[in-house]
Amino acid sequence: MKKKYVLLSILTWSYLVGYILCKFYFAQGKPMESYTAAWLFRHSFMYTWIIVILFAVFNKPFTAISTTIGCFLGIVIGDILGEWVRTVRIEKVEVMIKSGIEVSKEVEAKAYYHFGVFPIWFSVIFLLLILGFIVDQILKQKVCP
Repeated sequence: MKKKYVLLSILTWSYLVGYILCKFYFAQGKPMESYTAAWLFRHSFMYTWIIVILFAVFNKPFTAISTTIGCFLGIVIGDILGEWVRTVRIEKVEVMIKSGIEVSKEVEAKAYYHFGVFPIWFSVIFLLLILGFIVDQILKQKVCP
């Protein structure tokens, strides 16, 4: 029982520190702007900590830990990979425009779409959540055959 409360405390503090760092360091534009972090804060998706606390309460420690890691890792991966995809798509549109090919406004607008939030951030969280759940199940079977 004491392990559960220690885990809850650690996860709560790590989420709090991560939330504050992301909110004030990445989402404000100074010194480093992150599209994914800013979008997540504007749309209150950083409340995934509620899910983490529930996993810890219901004795799924690895699921809770992996979801915590997934949330913040997803922000980093989503921002880097999303910006890279966006840059590649913008460059392709610019090459088409420079070569004289007419590009519709819809294609041009799609090139500026940032894939950092749902396709990447959500996928990272979901994959790590599944991984943590599998580890919890394996350990549960080893402890209670």
